[in-house]
Amino acid sequence: MPGHPEQNGAHERMHRTLEAETTRSPEPTMERQQKRFDEFRPIYNEERPHEALAQKRPATIYRPSPRLYPESLPPIERQPAGDTKDGHDPLEERPHVHEQNAVWRDQTRVR
Repeated sequence: MPGHPEQNGAHERMHRTLEAETTRSPEPTMERQQKRFDEFRPIYNEERPHEALAQKRPATIYRPSPRLYPESLPPIERQPAGDTKDGHDPLEERPHVHEQNAVWRDQTRVR
């Protein structure tokens, strides 16, 4: 997926349509808002033709992936900060980042 909105027009267009059809004006509760999203999904995928698909509906061309997916993912194992392959800690070269984060934490701490 491209990294900038201007490189991903179809995706941005979907978001614009989703917002126009389901959030103007927003529902008063999360449950009712979710109901609007759920009602919109089949209209968008099964009824509405899409210009980017030569006026086809997404449901007519969708094919499930043949890849098998695991029921659950293994836990993510992260390296400790500064534990890189070469033993170099890039954050040591930027102490100002640590100082800015400390100031931010102090300012946002709940008292």
